[in-house]
Amino acid sequence: MRKLSLSLLCLGTIVLVACQPVASRSTTGPTRARNLITAEEIDAANDANAYLLIERLHPQWLRKRGARSVSQGGDIWVYVDRTKMGPPSALRQIQLSDVRSIQFLTGPEADTHFGRGNEYGAIVVLSR
Repeated sequence: MRKLSLSLLCLGTIVLVACQPVASRSTTGPTRARNLITAEEIDAANDANAYLLIERLHPQWLRKRGARSVSQGGDIWVYVDRTKMGPPSALRQIQLSDVRSIQFLTGPEADTHFGRGNEYGAIVVLSR
């Protein structure tokens, strides 16, 4: 009976930890969502524009990846409130005071949200 109780306790602990959102799990140092820059991170930033913030926090968002990324056209596209603004350089025109959050979508995710032509992904800016 004691082994069964101990097993159930261990199982319950595993389930609780597994069900907890990744961003709220305690680790050493601050946690950051892999594909999201939050309002809190934006408010705490001293960067002049959205491009510089992304370059500092998530530089991989600004680089095309994949076997065809060098030989094929296309780019990572920037969307502000669902409006296509252009390639990543368009982020230089976006002041952080105007931004609520920034999210990176993979190619398949971006194609689902915005239609075909986003094979290298999209950077989605939500304004305040």
